[in-house]
Amino acid sequence: MRIKKQIMGAVALLFACNIFCSCSMLDSILGKDRGDLVINGVAYEQIYSSTVENANLVPNGTATYNIDVDISGKNYIRLALKTDVQLLGEYVYANADNPSEVVTEEFFIEKSDGKKEVEFKQFLDSYRKNAIGKFDKILKSIKLTNKSGVKGNVTLTSVHVSDREFPTKNMMVYLEKGEMKIGADLATGGSLSYLERTSYMGQTVDEYIDENGYVCYGVNKKDTAAEHLSSSVNLVNIYDAGRQIQQSYYANVGGTIEDANGANGYQRGYTYTGADDGYYWPYNPVQAGDCADNPGQVVDFEVTKNYIYVKTRAMDWGKGKKEAWEGKYNKKAQELGGYDKLGIIEGGSTTKSYMENWYRLEQGMVVVDNTFIDWNGFTDMQTVPFHTNELPAVFVAQSLDEFVCYEGTFPWTNGELTYYDNIPSQLSEQNPSVYNHPEDWFAWISDRNEGFGVGVYVAGVRYFTSGRPAASSHKNNMKNNDAYTAPMVIDPELLSNKPSPTSPFDSCYVFNASYTAPVQFWTMREYEKMKYSYAISVDYLDVMRQQFYQLSQQEKMQNKLFGVWSANIK
Repeated sequence: MRIKKQIMGAVALLFACNIFCSCSMLDSILGKDRGDLVINGVAYEQIYSSTVENANLVPNGTATYNIDVDISGKNYIRLALKTDVQLLGEYVYANADNPSEVVTEEFFIEKSDGKKEVEFKQFLDSYRKNAIGKFDKILKSIKLTNKSGVKGNVTLTSVHVSDREFPTKNMMVYLEKGEMKIGADLATGGSLSYLERTSYMGQTVDEYIDENGYVCYGVNKKDTAAEHLSSSVNLVNIYDAGRQIQQSYYANVGGTIEDANGANGYQRGYTYTGADDGYYWPYNPVQAGDCADNPGQVVDFEVTKNYIYVKTRAMDWGKGKKEAWEGKYNKKAQELGGYDKLGIIEGGSTTKSYMENWYRLEQGMVVVDNTFIDWNGFTDMQTVPFHTNELPAVFVAQSLDEFVCYEGTFPWTNGELTYYDNIPSQLSEQNPSVYNHPEDWFAWISDRNEGFGVGVYVAGVRYFTSGRPAASSHKNNMKNNDAYTAPMVIDPELLSNKPSPTSPFDSCYVFNASYTAPVQFWTMREYEKMKYSYAISVDYLDVMRQQFYQLSQQEKMQNKLFGVWSANIK
């Protein structure tokens, strides 16, 4: 029956496009030579082709391409097209077993020169717990709307589909080279969730408990530690979807933290993140997921011997509905006059944005290229006040409890470093967040005498905000000796494809963490792609500092596209 549907759909497609078609053309679409593809090991079936150009598509004008083909079992789609304008797209598809059930899924395609054919690939949103379209599909049509504000030309030359599957188990993808191993978690938006120095010049790299009872991290500690914990240590904290090392951006739309007035066409969500009495969170696309651990939608990914690539539609952090806060929600809803006033959504809100990440291992470091583009269509963005933006958000293991940076006036001259060994748990003026980091890097270490830990370099960002969730700042309760009683991640979604903690000191799983975000003060600009690169080193301070200096001299790491978003300070 479905084969018949597909044939009839393809025939209908030809008439819908108003294209004269000979029998040989029909054979090309339906037969063995119909234009099927194999790209990077992925086999595609062609379901549409055309050379018809939609010329002079006016701003907000829409081109609709009728498809009406059964694509059951095929949830990976490839479009080939030419466009010189930004395009907001919609897939319209129906349940193959219940055609009256019709849903739409949005996507976004950046403009090109209009002459060269480009491709757009994605997994349809059918694999997530709260996904739309969890059924075999009839792809009814594809709509493309011009969002550039000027007339443009668009040609959708072909549509292919594939049965490439999105993994439901073993969703961590890894890259290992030399003495470094990294992993991106497809269950949390492809965020960087694993960072390990597998050895150091043949020596073990260990998590251990020292003679003072502190959980620490260092080289060759198996025989000297009071208690050895592990020689295979993930240094990224993964307690919830707000941790990891990941992209995170903000826009001051929808009112204020006290008043969600719906300005700019955005409804803020009420969250209790970091505040017992809660507040209205600003628009905040977060790669891994939202405050309720609803995961980002991975649109595409690729794993090669040289890199991991992930493209994600981020979640809006403050709009997730968290079960543990239900009592607080009810109380606040009574105060506000209705549950709907909270602006939260069961299953969360997938933002209209794309985050892309290329993770590589180069020169003994992790090198990451990031892009972000937002296509929500908010209004009056020129008048929105700035907000800090995390570039990126970095959460490392609580065993790395001492913050290190350079705050002098003569960068890259091996000047004296500044150490903060008792950073407060909450972000405050006591944190090392002044605009005074001329070498554009920071590090977290365990032991000042040894100086071994994780460093992050982001060119062009000199303001850092830092904190240590759940760590005491009392002078008699320093470092991380409260780690033994810290809660551990229990969310089955976060643990579904990871090994279970081996002990209550397994730092990547505990609530305690060390956090830093290099930040810029920007007003988000829609349809304007943000792009930047950063590097991570797991090494001794003097080595990582030299590595970062060398990067500072390279054109690749200059982050020249920071200027595409404005620094509106109203």
